[in-house]
Amino acid sequence: SFVSLAMRLMFVLTPKVADFYPFTSEYVEMSAAISMYNNSFVIDALAAFIGILKIFRYFELQRNLHILRQSIFRGLGDLAIFTGMLLIMIVGFALCGMNIFGQESIQFVDPIKSFTTLFLTILGEFDFASMRRTQPIASYVFFVVYQIFVFFILVNIFLAILNDAYIAVKEQFDNEPRAEAKPMLTLRQRWANLRAWFQEQRLERNIERLRKEQRKRDLAERRVARKRNELRTKTLQGMGMVMVSGRAAPVAAKGGVQMGSAQSVAQAADSSQHQHEQQQDSHQQNGCGRRRDSEAPQASLLHQQ
Repeated sequence: SFVSLAMRLMFVLTPKVADFYPFTSEYVEMSAAISMYNNSFVIDALAAFIGILKIFRYFELQRNLHILRQSIFRGLGDLAIFTGMLLIMIVGFALCGMNIFGQESIQFVDPIKSFTTLFLTILGEFDFASMRRTQPIASYVFFVVYQIFVFFILVNIFLAILNDAYIAVKEQFDNEPRAEAKPMLTLRQRWANLRAWFQEQRLERNIERLRKEQRKRDLAERRVARKRNELRTKTLQGMGMVMVSGRAAPVAAKGGVQMGSAQSVAQAADSSQHQHEQQQDSHQQNGCGRRRDSEAPQASLLHQQ
């Protein structure tokens, strides 16, 4: 619909159409604009056809219509094969009819008209008299053979495909257990259900609003904590202190000038390493003393012996 509307607007805004004067004596070529305007109605027709096809979605509301829709969908594969075979058959007869009747009959003058004539023959519209005037004997043979192959065989195959699909779908629906019909609700019950639904929606909106507010508060608290830590760090740096393992430690100064936080951290690491080495030395000394104490009685016994 929007495409057709755009095409009509383009037709109206075309310079030749906008400047057209109906009482002019000169010929104005507007075939392209008029063709575009006519094609807009074709697009409208397609849009209307697609809109009508959407009615098939509501066939599920009624059991028999649902069976009919499922039958059509079930037989689409076989119908596609049948359509291809039917077209091949009609094209073959169309070429044959063009060669037989095309020289004198306007109905078979070219392949397109010949195909159209034979397709209308399936629907019951044909002019056998003109065919007989052109070829008295060949017209009978052609017409009888065409009716046997196309009408009596192919059309009945088409009906058989739909019939088999309908029977299969109907048996499937008959074997399925039917759902129990739900009791009809009164107006008061429907109103109560509607109110409960609105209350549930309002409750969900309130919960979502509270969640958003909680997320905002958490974010604000994290920002305040980060700013507080930054301010504390700056204050300690101004006082000549630095944070080491969560505690404030003094920063060593040299020549009256405070050292950086990196130097203070390095000094703290060196002091901790020095303490660790001292502890290891003390442990080794204690071990040596205990070893000497244990060896002294043995030495005295050997000396007495």
